[in-house]
Amino acid sequence: MRIVVKKEKLKEYNKVKVEFSLEDLPIVRELKNSEIRRFGGERFGGEWSGNHFSGLYYLHVPKKPDQGKKIFNIIEIKKSVLYTKQRPDRESKYPPDSSKTPWVDILVASVQYTWHFKPVQEEVEPEWYMYRTDKWYKTTLRGVGRNRDYSEHLEPIDEDKEVEILEIMSTSNSAHSGRFGHSTKIYIANRPCRVVGEGVK
Repeated sequence: MRIVVKKEKLKEYNKVKVEFSLEDLPIVRELKNSEIRRFGGERFGGEWSGNHFSGLYYLHVPKKPDQGKKIFNIIEIKKSVLYTKQRPDRESKYPPDSSKTPWVDILVASVQYTWHFKPVQEEVEPEWYMYRTDKWYKTTLRGVGRNRDYSEHLEPIDEDKEVEILEIMSTSNSAHSGRFGHSTKIYIANRPCRVVGEGVK
């Protein structure tokens, strides 16, 4: 058996202006000139988040990422750790003890998604704008307290111009009972937008 690490570039966007605080994301690891922050996972998002989750990303950003104009080139990398097991292939012409026996049976051990944020040094106008939206809910238990149901969405600032909005990250978590939960999404848009919230916080 051997271990293989495979990296694959999935998406890339240039000149992206981040319109929310990256420093609000939890730090996973500090490096010499950068840091890794977490988007998603257990208890991510706020008061009404839980341990049952889907969606986990790591953001590799420069230290103090909220300083400056916050314009980055961003790349999504998929990292897969694979275990490969060698065994004789029934269709192989080589004997079972041959060094030429092919590797078969690929077992995926883990998959990790990382977004790399590389600052744009020169003075440029953004081509994309990045936004974060949140949504959460909480139902009362036997009528104690109050229900909460709040959500955010994007609206273009200039409604007369066509806007392209792409969802690039999404995570959600909830209590195992389902009584409360929180979901967060990150979008990029080719024109400025505003985040609009509605409901009971």
